[in-house]
Amino acid sequence: MKNTQTKDIESNEKVKKEDFPGNISTLLNRDYYIKVGKADTLLKEINIMTKDGKIKNDKVRKYNQIDHYVELLSEILDNLPRNKTINILDCGCGKSYLSFVLNYYFTEVKKENAILLV
Repeated sequence: MKNTQTKDIESNEKVKKEDFPGNISTLLNRDYYIKVGKADTLLKEINIMTKDGKIKNDKVRKYNQIDHYVELLSEILDNLPRNKTINILDCGCGKSYLSFVLNYYFTEVKKENAILLV
């Protein structure tokens, strides 16, 4: 890994990438909801990550988009009833990145029962 420096927005100090723990995604110097290292199987299946565990250069924007989607929904999701199955109706189109990510977030991160209806 190159000795690349990024700027820590909160403390205004320069930090090196190797200063971050290996299990936290830090592409934009922030903690992600969909973490590299924990969501590798998902990220590989939706073609955002290479087989060797790196986010593809041409998919960095998509990775940020899907993570921001979860960030926007996280407060709503946190206020849903616990111990009940949540039904999610997805009326989207395309490659279903957001659907797969939302399903992953519910079942693997939040450990909630969810049924995704597409």
